[in-house]
Amino acid sequence: MKTINFLFASIIIFSICATSCSTPKTSILTAQPTTKDSLMVQICTDYIPTSIVGEGGNLAKYEKAKRDYAKNLDRAKRLEDIDGIQIKRIPRENDSICDFMAEMDDILFAYDSFELTPKAIEIIDNLSSVIIDIPTRVEVVGHTDYYGTDEYNLNLSKMRAMAVGNRLRDNGITNITEIGKGESEPVATNHTAEGRKKNRRVEIKMFTEE
Repeated sequence: MKTINFLFASIIIFSICATSCSTPKTSILTAQPTTKDSLMVQICTDYIPTSIVGEGGNLAKYEKAKRDYAKNLDRAKRLEDIDGIQIKRIPRENDSICDFMAEMDDILFAYDSFELTPKAIEIIDNLSSVIIDIPTRVEVVGHTDYYGTDEYNLNLSKMRAMAVGNRLRDNGITNITEIGKGESEPVATNHTAEGRKKNRRVEIKMFTEE
């Protein structure tokens, strides 16, 4: 009888162990965030938990990534609605973050000048209202066609980039770098008027800060 009882007890213990070992781990879809995570996800757009144990931290990161993606989709739409610029996406490994480049042709400046036209000021002001909503590092790059000497074109492109950068600063954008490329990076032929017009351009690259 003792042998039977011992065997029966062993079977019960083995069954309990097998059941607990076969229970699946909590997944990111079923885990509950900590109270701190839940609060921070609601009030802090830049919150990423760094010292949280369990799946709550992963949930907070997942929710932040969704918010980032939604914000950047909204930013893309608002940029595309601005007349006078062409918007291109700058690829990044993190798909929830979008970087953009706004390209403007020579409507920004009078011929052989770095003074902003009224139309250019309107475009830059509209652009500023979108940029300022999300922490952004801005890089302004000036380009020219091939008329003139290399030195002259390089200097003109720098001055044009600085004119755009200064207007952005006037509108509250602070993290800005200006670069002049002169005639070194054409996007079209310099042998036609239309091609030269495309080469006389300013690019405003917007890198979202994580």
